[in-house]
Amino acid sequence: MKATIFGMLPPLKIISPYCLRFLKAVSKETEVEFIGFKNLYPRNPDKGSDDIRIQNATVRNMLNWYDPFSWIRAGLTARGDVMHFQWCSFFTFYPAFMTALLASKARGKKSVLTIHDIVPHNTSKLKRLLNDFSIKFANVLGSDFIVHSGKNKDLLTSMFGINGGRIHVIPHGVTPLDSSETISKEDARSHLGISSDKKVILNFGAIRDYKGVDVLLKSFKQVSNAVPNSLLLIAGRPCKKGKDKGWADYEKIISENGLEGSVKASLGFIPESEIKNYFSASDLVVLPYTRFESQSGVGALALSYRKPLLVSDVGGLMDLVRNESAVVRAGDADDLSRKIVKIISDDDLLKSLSDDSEALSKQFDWSVIAKSTVELYDKLASEA
Repeated sequence: MKATIFGMLPPLKIISPYCLRFLKAVSKETEVEFIGFKNLYPRNPDKGSDDIRIQNATVRNMLNWYDPFSWIRAGLTARGDVMHFQWCSFFTFYPAFMTALLASKARGKKSVLTIHDIVPHNTSKLKRLLNDFSIKFANVLGSDFIVHSGKNKDLLTSMFGINGGRIHVIPHGVTPLDSSETISKEDARSHLGISSDKKVILNFGAIRDYKGVDVLLKSFKQVSNAVPNSLLLIAGRPCKKGKDKGWADYEKIISENGLEGSVKASLGFIPESEIKNYFSASDLVVLPYTRFESQSGVGALALSYRKPLLVSDVGGLMDLVRNESAVVRAGDADDLSRKIVKIISDDDLLKSLSDDSEALSKQFDWSVIAKSTVELYDKLASEA
C-alpha cells in the first residue's frame, strides 16, 4: 500500500514543520509520495525544495499557486492508493487541493483530509466561506477526515453534518528531542540574559488576537505581586492583520500595569536553533487562548521538552494536560493569575505537571501517530 500526502515542506512556512515530521514518521511505516508546493503565493521569497531526502519517500513539489494545470496534473499523476490532504485555512490551498482532490476522485482514489483549522483564525468572511465550502465539497466527494481531538470531531459533525464514522481522531504528534535540542536551564537562561532565581512563565509562538496574550498580561500584575521573582517570557512575532494590531496594544497593557520589569519580550520569528533556549529556560508554559478549534503545535513542543503546561478550556488544548489545576477559563485573567501563582509556588505540583507532560509525550509520539494513520490508510484502501 502506498499513500500520497499533499502539503508543504520547509523552507515554506505555515504547516511545513508538521508535514515534515509527519512525513518522516509515516514513511517508516509505509511507502509514501509527497506532493507539495513549488510556489505558494505571490512575492513569496521561499520556494519549495526537492532536496529533502527521506528514506521510503519521494518528494514532488509541483504545485504552483498560479497554475491550475499543476493542480490537475497532481491529482491525475498521484501514485498512492490513498490521497491524504493536509488541510489548513490558507487561500492557496482552496483551489489547488480541491482541484487535485477532484482529479484524484475521478480516478477512483480514496481520500482523507487532516483538518488543522476547522474554523479559520482571524480571517475574512470570504476566506471563511471558501474554507467551509472546501470541507463540504470534500464531504460530498466521500472523503474521510482526521482531526486532532474529540472536541474537533464534535465540531466538525455539528458544523458540517459529517458522519462521525468518517471522522478519525489522531492527535498532533510530539517529536522526541535529540541531543542538539537539549540544553540545561542554566545555560539557556545565560544565553537569554535571564537570572537563575526567576520563576519563568513562557508564552511562545506567533502573537495573534485569539491567543490571549492580552489576558495573560492583565493577569500578570497579580502574579508579580504574589511571586515577586516571576518573569513572563513572551517569544514570537506579532501579527498585523485583521484583528491583530501588532505589539502596540500589548505594550500599552505592560505600561499601564507597571510590568516593564516583569516581562521580557523577544519579538520576531524564533529560528529553530533558538527554540531550545526558550523552552529550557522556562518553569511553566502557558497557552491562554481565548478561542481555538484545533490542537497546538506549541503545546506539542512543550510536551517534548517535558514542561508543565497551563492551558485554557478551548479546542483540543485540554488534551495536553491531565490535571484540572492546569486548565483555566478562557478569557478569565483572575482565574489565570490564580492558577499561575498556584503552580509556580508549588514545586511538587510543577514536578507532577512535568511528569504528566512526559507521559503524554510518549502517548503522542510520532511513531504512535504514524501507526494509527497507516492503519486508516489500509482500511480506506481495502474499501476501494
